[in-house]
Amino acid sequence: MPPVAQNAITIYRAAQHRLRGLFAEFTASHCPTCPTPCCRQPTWVRPVDVILVEELGYRLPESAGPAGKLLSATLEAKSEDEGAPCEYLGAGGCAFPDDLRPFGCATFICEYMRRDMPPEELAHVEAAVGELEAAYEQLMAELQAPI
Repeated sequence: MPPVAQNAITIYRAAQHRLRGLFAEFTASHCPTCPTPCCRQPTWVRPVDVILVEELGYRLPESAGPAGKLLSATLEAKSEDEGAPCEYLGAGGCAFPDDLRPFGCATFICEYMRRDMPPEELAHVEAAVGELEAAYEQLMAELQAPI
């Protein structure tokens, strides 16, 4: 990986870490009993999320399958799996590292967060989502740039 992309990854991971820190307490108390959990299929996990994690040396559960399987499942949109738990959700929570969660998952602010989180806290979360979005755009641009 080019050094420029490495710096973008560091910035992206730091932005994810800050964002997760802002809503970790909320998700710990609300997600386990949520009536409409968001960690369901169809998932927000994209092949680039899996490739990034695995290229950085992490291993996701083999039961979830490789990025190629994820890509074909995304393209085929299997409706029989809709509503089933996310393939990357295990007994201990998400299989992705805390600072490398799938981008769509990391930026999602659910209706319960919007309803129950104090407005000042929610504003901090929304600002952190904006920072993560900018870091992600930079990372994707650098990863896609010609070498």
